[in-house]
Amino acid sequence: MGKPQDVHVSFDTVRDKNLMQLKKLNLSIFPVTYQDKFYTDALSSGDFTKLAYYADLCVGCIACRLEKKEGGGGVRLYIMTLGVLAPYRRMGIGSKLLKKTLEQCEQSESPIVEVYLHVQTNNDAAIEFYKKFDFEITEEIKNYYKHIEPPDCFVLSKILAPSKLRVVPVDLKLLAITEELEPCRGEEQGDGKQRAVARSPDDRDPVNRVQEEKERRAFTFNSNIKSVFLHSR
Repeated sequence: MGKPQDVHVSFDTVRDKNLMQLKKLNLSIFPVTYQDKFYTDALSSGDFTKLAYYADLCVGCIACRLEKKEGGGGVRLYIMTLGVLAPYRRMGIGSKLLKKTLEQCEQSESPIVEVYLHVQTNNDAAIEFYKKFDFEITEEIKNYYKHIEPPDCFVLSKILAPSKLRVVPVDLKLLAITEELEPCRGEEQGDGKQRAVARSPDDRDPVNRVQEEKERRAFTFNSNIKSVFLHSR
């Protein structure tokens, strides 16, 4: 087998037509029989559940489930299974599957704030594998598994950083000029009539002064945006 860095792996999203491939892999890799709900959740996750192909052979898979985070804090991705057939392990295929999935989380339109999974407490290899991707043990659950020993598991979690906001550069000098050109209340309009009669600050009602200030700021903001658009062209 080739070294991990030399292995070419392709991916295919799990759909109805290739769902049997996922079922066969799970039977070969894991000591657990998964029920229909597992595969319903996997299909519902869309591109997050995928098959890995090496030399045109289906050799690995990752199956995920999307969950709403409690308190309305975004979406969590739960990794239900991630595995590679025994003859094709230690080739970096599992790493490529996980890396691809984490990249999808960063590019997702819905904010995915956390990725997590359960691992048997004695599965040192899996624990070390996920730690390489900055997963941390956040909890231990006793008697999580019913038909395998030991029945206890660790919860491994990776908190994802929020997406960076796109910043549009603005010419500060242009904004300053626009501010100076802002029309004042009381100037004549195109029809020769005054829009309002200017009054001294002391003559205005406090409520009206607040409303006028809001209108002034809104007008300035719109003028600035128009000026920036014209300047950019």
